Amino acid sequence: MRKKASIIGAAIIIQIILAGVLIAQDGWEMNIKAKCLNAENRLVIGQRADASDVIDGRYDVPALLSNGLIKAYIDLEGKQYWKDIKKTCNGPCSKTWNIDVECEDLGEIIELSWGPVNIPGNTRLILIDQGTGKAIDMNLEPYAYTYKNPGRRELIVEVQKW
Repeated sequence: MRKKASIIGAAIIIQIILAGVLIAQDGWEMNIKAKCLNAENRLVIGQRADASDVIDGRYDVPALLSNGLIKAYIDLEGKQYWKDIKKTCNGPCSKTWNIDVECEDLGEIIELSWGPVNIPGNTRLILIDQGTGKAIDMNLEPYAYTYKNPGRRELIVEVQKW
């Protein structure tokens, strides 16, 4: 009886692992940290096959912003979000996330950082600083971007798939 239970337990574990692999292949997610002095906010963007390009309760998480030193959020349909997952493209396409970063301490350095993400080889992520027009390839190291705080900065993350 114990042997049968062990076999069933092993089969369940294998199914869980395989389900995780399928989810990972289904899309991608990227954490973006916005930091000013010792304060930081974390945002999450990504794509999944079962997500929507409009607000959906399954993947999108509203921001609960306080009066802290830094406020970073994704502007989604005029509302503030910490997480926004969009639908995966089946063919060539371009999708964007509008990100706002606000910090009370003018002139301080704002650092945006992210880790490498396992996205398909035919996909590129670009960070566009609306204040300077500078475009950063997010697929390449050093996986960070800094700028001098003007108070509020608008940035765009664009995913391009060909």
